[in-house]
Amino acid sequence: MARTSSCELLHGFLCFAAAEEQRCEDGWTKFQGNCYLPVSDRAEWLEAEQRCRHLNAHLVSIITPEEQQFVSGERLIWNLFGDWIGLNDKTVQNDFQWTDGSPLVNTDITLRAYSLCCKHSKHTIKM
Repeated sequence: MARTSSCELLHGFLCFAAAEEQRCEDGWTKFQGNCYLPVSDRAEWLEAEQRCRHLNAHLVSIITPEEQQFVSGERLIWNLFGDWIGLNDKTVQNDFQWTDGSPLVNTDITLRAYSLCCKHSKHTIKM
């Protein structure tokens, strides 16, 4: 079962963007055509997404089991625990969407692996 907490709490976050020309900028890690940037600075969920967008990215979307395994493994290296990802139901309650518009697949794995964070009826997910 997912843990709940306020989306106004401050957490680190993980940004990701499609790799351009098969390269990632310094500080980013490449996996399966995407670039990942761990950010240890603490921010509320909305600010974290805005900061990722400033980098032409989004909070991470985890679509495949391989991405799930990659992110879970890299969390240990990046020292990220309890950090924001892009899954949320801010538009329609209980209709979870990724901030980058990716389709929501492997719902059971995603919701079991990450914590549900809520403020009133608006929910976001954290690692």
